[in-house]
Amino acid sequence: ILSVFTGKKVSLDGGGKSIRSFIHMNDVASALTAIMTKGQIGDSYHISTNEMISVYELIKVIALQLDVEIEDLIVQGPERPGKDFAYQLSTEKIRSELDWSDNTTLETGLADTLTWVKSNLDTLRVLPTNYEHKR
Repeated sequence: ILSVFTGKKVSLDGGGKSIRSFIHMNDVASALTAIMTKGQIGDSYHISTNEMISVYELIKVIALQLDVEIEDLIVQGPERPGKDFAYQLSTEKIRSELDWSDNTTLETGLADTLTWVKSNLDTLRVLPTNYEHKR
């Protein structure tokens, strides 16, 4: 989203075939609250949505929402060595034992993020945006 407003292209490593689950911070906060209030000390709980999307498809959705051509937004890059195709966590334990569920869809989360970026754009423009993957 920020790339659209700053004119910087997103490097789409390996064609963006990797799939991910993106979770809204409100859902993370509610999961942490459930863990702190109902969870068992010493137990581990995975926090994730069940909604998976490829990085390419995510950028395509963002491009559609912002009415830009995806080709104007991305630059194809090589696959990063050792990158996992998917990170899939089982959230069965937190959902069944703590009665937690995520409530923010990807579409709603993207709309929230778009609104936030627009209202914080002046600050975001001056912050560094280069990400360096640590090996």
